[in-house]
Amino acid sequence: VYEKLPEHFDNVGFYRMNMMKSIENLRLAEGMGVEVTPTTKVFCGGSEVGEIVGYRSLDDAVAEIETIIKECP
Repeated sequence: VYEKLPEHFDNVGFYRMNMMKSIENLRLAEGMGVEVTPTTKVFCGGSEVGEIVGYRSLDDAVAEIETIIKECP
């Protein structure tokens, strides 16, 4: 699902991080409040504007992200 999300959005960056790959990644994830995977954080203008926790189908993930980014300028 994650790999297909960029196909549905123009001008949106998607970045992936494995929080278990290193202690630095784990600390970053914990610092951002990530407790379970998958967690998708949505940022606009450098500020977090939304979060999706848990697995979603592609259609559901696209719909949730669209709803969140509607509020972005």
